[in-house]
Amino acid sequence: MTAEERKLAEAWYQALRAWKTRELHDTPPSVRVRPGGLPPRQARGCPVCRSLKGPEYDLKILEVRAAGRDLRPLVKRIAQELGVPEKLVAWHASEHLSTEAPPPLIGEWARRPRIRLGRHVLTPIGWVPEEKLLKAIREAPEEYLGLLDQVRFGKGPRRLLDKNGKFLGGSRAAYGRAALWLAQRLLRSSLSFPFGSMR
Repeated sequence: MTAEERKLAEAWYQALRAWKTRELHDTPPSVRVRPGGLPPRQARGCPVCRSLKGPEYDLKILEVRAAGRDLRPLVKRIAQELGVPEKLVAWHASEHLSTEAPPPLIGEWARRPRIRLGRHVLTPIGWVPEEKLLKAIREAPEEYLGLLDQVRFGKGPRRLLDKNGKFLGGSRAAYGRAALWLAQRLLRSSLSFPFGSMR
């Protein structure tokens, strides 16, 4: 397993272990859904969402958060690449990749029915429909199924990697292989996800 694959496995492992969920709904007409991020994403006014590298930036932000590192250096680098103020990138990270419940909508949209998109789980590739994630876990090979079930219920080691990006030992490599299998499975089936919840 390469260093990048180990990092990806760690990010997915932490996301599964945390299992942060939220109910998502549609939004006013000024907000559009686009592939590569949270369903739905702001498109106008947000330079990160409008960027062709938006999905890549989101993944990096989520990886840094999953590792518990300081987000400011990454925010600064993204702002420099896009040529925008850092506060806009920080705003994107806090609002569009927030784990908090979405704010209530008022005004024009209060007069219209809202479509429930369902319960989603925060992963390194954005909010994924919980049923799709559970389906992928159920389809895991037998040697990974038990490990993935343990992780989603918060069991297993707290971290898989040491500060040098190597597995710490014990069964951590097996957990890493299971998490990496799940990540690759979901990435392969990303086109089948509704509302652009997958990249």
